Amino acid sequence: MGLKRSAALLYIRIADRVRPPRHAVAIAKLLELLDIECLVDVGANRGQFATMMRRAGFRGRILSLEPVSDAFAGLQHASQGDPLWTVERVGVGAEPGRQVIHVSGNSVSSSFLPMGSRHLELAPESSYTRDEEVTVTTIAALVASHGIDPATAMLKADVQGFEWAVLDGAGAALEDFAVLLLELSLMELYDGQPLLPEFIARLTSTGHTLWNFFPAWIDKVEGRLWWADGLFVRSDLAARFGKSHRRV
Repeated sequence: MGLKRSAALLYIRIADRVRPPRHAVAIAKLLELLDIECLVDVGANRGQFATMMRRAGFRGRILSLEPVSDAFAGLQHASQGDPLWTVERVGVGAEPGRQVIHVSGNSVSSSFLPMGSRHLELAPESSYTRDEEVTVTTIAALVASHGIDPATAMLKADVQGFEWAVLDGAGAALEDFAVLLLELSLMELYDGQPLLPEFIARLTSTGHTLWNFFPAWIDKVEGRLWWADGLFVRSDLAARFGKSHRRV
């Protein structure tokens, strides 16, 4: 076993001391069954999702992208000691260039899009406090520069309403990604963002099947689901599963 792999396993064993949520375990088991070797983590914030996946047992490469300065500092800290986890301070969108991101008071709600009034009603602490001009790249460029094979990779995007642009920037590689995990809204929380039915239609057209659905926020007063994470699997891979895989 190589030194990098040994160091990564040591890092993972330390991370495993904190029990991961059930949905993370389910995703990690799916990735193992599909022989997924790389996780592309778009909108990594401080590394919460990647850390959770390590705790759930994912052993492959992780590429985490985060444009906001203070969140990226936290991401760098979280990834220390894991040689299979690469981080870059960059946003991801439809085309490369420079773009202004609106930084929220709670950090996780930062977005390239204007925040909608319903979002501010739901979480006043998420209001924008400043803007940062950041570098933006595309999934297609990242795939090329990091030698990623989409057929053995999972693309995760949690970018506060900007997920559609992330998919746009993947180009032809979008159809090849084995697994996609996207934050999907059922109502407009950011101005102009596409909603869940549009994403399902788009990813169905690229040959992906909605595999699982993880509710993220349910309004306690109205009982309404505001957003959730949608897990999609390339349809030809999904078709391989049968009764022998009911343990996933």
